[in-house]
Amino acid sequence: EISLWLEFRRVLFRSLLHTYTKQVCQLLQNTKQDKVFDWLFQYRESTQVEAEYSDNSKNIIIDRLFIEDGMLWIIDFKTASPTKGESIDAFIERQKNSHQEQLLEYQEILQNVFKLPTKLALYCPAISQLIYL
Repeated sequence: EISLWLEFRRVLFRSLLHTYTKQVCQLLQNTKQDKVFDWLFQYRESTQVEAEYSDNSKNIIIDRLFIEDGMLWIIDFKTASPTKGESIDAFIERQKNSHQEQLLEYQEILQNVFKLPTKLALYCPAISQLIYL
């Protein structure tokens, strides 16, 4: 019984590893000729990655932020993909609904630090698109 359980776990692990490896490789492939990706990752002196900030009650970690033309950009990366049969528009709405509260919280904390107008966006390499909030 134990050996059967261990074999099941081994097969399951290999299957999951293969599935996730394929998914990550596809996401990376999507970024190769993505102008949005290139724009996000261009050199800016102000760029911060995995930047930690806090206020009196909350600590946050921002995936990427930068200032361009007097605008603070707060970018959160998402590996989500549209579900089978889901339109791009429906996927975008689902992502907005899932992450809007999180990014608004980031904006609130960072406005006290930067005092700049702010743009909030999700970047999803699965659709090679910035999703503005």
